[in-house]
Amino acid sequence: MVRKGLTSVELLTEVFIERKKRNKADMIAYLQTDVGIRRQHCHNIVRHLAEAQRDDEAAAGALANPNRRITLCVEGNISAGKSSFLQRILKGSVELRDIVEVVPEPVDKWQAVRGAPDALGPPHNMLDAFYKEPQRYAYTFQNYVFLTRVMQEEGSCRGSRPLRLLERSVFSDRMVFVRAVHEAHWMDDMELAVYDSWFDPMVAQLPGVVPDGFVYLHASPETCARRMASRGRAEEGGVSLEYLANLHGKHEEWLRTGALLAGGVPAWHMRPGSQQTLFPTDDALSLRGGQFRLHAPEPSLAMLNPDDEPHSCRGKIYYLNKATQPELQRHINGLPALFLDCDDDIDLERDTGAKARFAQQISEFSGFVRRLQARRGLALPQRPRLQYPNGARLSAADAGGLQRQFLQGLQKQLVY
Repeated sequence: MVRKGLTSVELLTEVFIERKKRNKADMIAYLQTDVGIRRQHCHNIVRHLAEAQRDDEAAAGALANPNRRITLCVEGNISAGKSSFLQRILKGSVELRDIVEVVPEPVDKWQAVRGAPDALGPPHNMLDAFYKEPQRYAYTFQNYVFLTRVMQEEGSCRGSRPLRLLERSVFSDRMVFVRAVHEAHWMDDMELAVYDSWFDPMVAQLPGVVPDGFVYLHASPETCARRMASRGRAEEGGVSLEYLANLHGKHEEWLRTGALLAGGVPAWHMRPGSQQTLFPTDDALSLRGGQFRLHAPEPSLAMLNPDDEPHSCRGKIYYLNKATQPELQRHINGLPALFLDCDDDIDLERDTGAKARFAQQISEFSGFVRRLQARRGLALPQRPRLQYPNGARLSAADAGGLQRQFLQGLQKQLVY
């Protein structure tokens, strides 16, 4: 690859687009015959290039259609207050009532699973079965949850209102709940491997399940346990505080502590008065445990200044980043998540001030997400930069030497 002048991902992409006209067969033949890469690796390289181009075209499509509606997923722990937030604060707000379509979580489908239309007998309560025998039904339940979210998206994707709010997403399923049940040994390694084998390809074929951003309703595990007991959903009687604490930690890692603030500062790195200049670029070779890791680009975040964020949301928006969170799905890399503290009990029927404050934040955040899409579409790819995981940049000489070392090692693995 180095001898052929293919010293960066950008140059390889240029060959794919300009010289091979995005023809996968021609590109595979070129890599195998002219460059000398094994055929199996050629297929993997070309598939990656094609997927990256599809993602770029999707971003360009969003820019070309600035009036398309925005989809935000409202995330949070069990009993964090998602349903109340959606039904009372947003639907009851004059500011949002006429522009928002609320799509609640399909709990009713999980509680009444029916087979064929002419099937005899009562429906099955999948939610109850999971809570009673989690080790037996964890995979089956998570599989069905994904399916019902896809069916729900199909039913709500053609709405006319400019803002759609979904209660949870397939990504909270993967980043929070699937991880939690696997760690609890309710889903074994084989079942997790099966889930992962179809999750990413399915999401790639279902762009409608990928939101434009997230709203994270934060509440402590203790608060969630108290609210869960008060609402009295029969299936949740056996949910422990320990399980809620595990889910809480995974929500925090995914949407907050494992994300970045404006300017690229890791959320855990931020200090009062610190300069927000650090950006662990995704299109970089990061040194992790003595190994290099190549990440996908997200140039728009580096361009983002905290002052660009709406005043009501400033300091509350986190940006999902695969460089700091390797398990993150590529489909949501760089998406913003608005943090809203819902730990205090609020009378949503009477506290008009709190209702108006939340409505303003959602309204301004959705507008910001739309502007951010345009910024992402206009942003030019950055040149790769080498750095360590803590953000410290290498000198130009050291970076050049390490990059050559990486490419030469890669070449040895790929050629005959």
